[in-house]
Amino acid sequence: MFLVISGFLSCCNNVNCDNAQICVKNVGNETIHYCWNCNSYDDSIAPGESTCLDVGPIYINLTTTSTVWVEFDSDHGTYRTEVNDCYIEKEIE
Repeated sequence: MFLVISGFLSCCNNVNCDNAQICVKNVGNETIHYCWNCNSYDDSIAPGESTCLDVGPIYINLTTTSTVWVEFDSDHGTYRTEVNDCYIEKEIE
């Protein structure tokens, strides 16, 4: 019985953020040149460092879903992520 109730409650989590944030951490050994939602690499992250982007409000409940899609473009690849929580961290090499 506990597993059924626990599973039901976890499927219905509400998310309510005024300003959600996505971060990318460089877990590799090389500097990553990047930009958010563009294709000209105008910034860089050294190994061990992170970069974050505020994406605005995110709301998820039983009747309404408002999320944001973000692209992290870099010389190590392009990563498209749906921001569906208040804080998301991705690691790339």
